[in-house]
Parts: sequence; structure tokens; C-alpha cells
Amino acid sequence: MNNPYSAPTSDVNVIPETNGLHVLPRFSAWGVAGLTIITFGIYYMYWLYSRTTKLNNVVENKVPMWLVYLSIVSYLFYMAMNMIPESSIASLTVVFGILSVVLVYIVSYYWWLYAVRSRITVLANDSNFKIGGIKTFFFQPLYLQYKINQYHDQHTE
Repeated sequence: MNNPYSAPTSDVNVIPETNGLHVLPRFSAWGVAGLTIITFGIYYMYWLYSRTTKLNNVVENKVPMWLVYLSIVSYLFYMAMNMIPESSIASLTVVFGILSVVLVYIVSYYWWLYAVRSRITVLANDSNFKIGGIKTFFFQPLYLQYKINQYHDQHTE
């Protein structure tokens, strides 16, 4: 079979790696930014939820789902409260209720975000792979997706 005019044969069925950071898909960081803008921030929550479920399938120290659900529910309340007109917020108890929901949302969201960040770092199992805490704080899932893509680029041959 040394015919120089025949098509080359090779095994194109590459078995995907099921452990490590390869369980998280490579997706454009610009896509994350664009979808976040188009969906008015809802895609951030979807991104975190989908990556959390994939991470929880492979790591031993799972992100608690009560934290995920608390963040999502408080986010929904937070979004709903943004639609309340300012003229109807006359009572001080309503203001404190809104502030308490916002505080619960912020704390639970960043707790969830940093829990996902730590699971990604553990799953990468690479001493050269670092995810900065300050950049995570400011750029959130956009930065995490960038780091996931960077890991994929460094570990594919």
C-alpha cells in the first residue's frame, strides 16, 4: 500500500481526556464578554453554574450547591428589585430589605466565584498555572475563561 496517490490514513477518533481541566470547554473569552453584554449579565450566572456542575463531577471537594442556589435566587431578587421605581421606596424597612438582599447576593456570588477559582486551580494540577485573585475579583468569569483557554493552549500538542 505504498501508493503515493492514495489518501493518508490515520486514527481521527481522539479519545478526550476526562480528568483534569479538560472537562471545562474551551470557549472564546470574547464570546463570554459578548454574551454577557447581550444578556445584560445573565450569561455570567449561567457560565458559573455550568462550570460548577462540570467541576463538581470531577473534584473531591465540591462547590456546595446551596451556595450556588443562594447566589442565583438572591441574583433574581436583586434584578427584580432594580425594576422597583424609586418613588415607591419610601419606607426605611424596604430600603434595608433591598440592601440586605444586595449584600447576600454580593457575598454569596464572590464566595461562589472564588470556590470555582480554587477548584479550577486544584484541577489544573500544574505549579505554573496561577489564577490571580485580584483579576478574578475585577474580571470574574471572563478572566477564568481566559485562564481555562490558556491552560488548554499550553497542554495541547
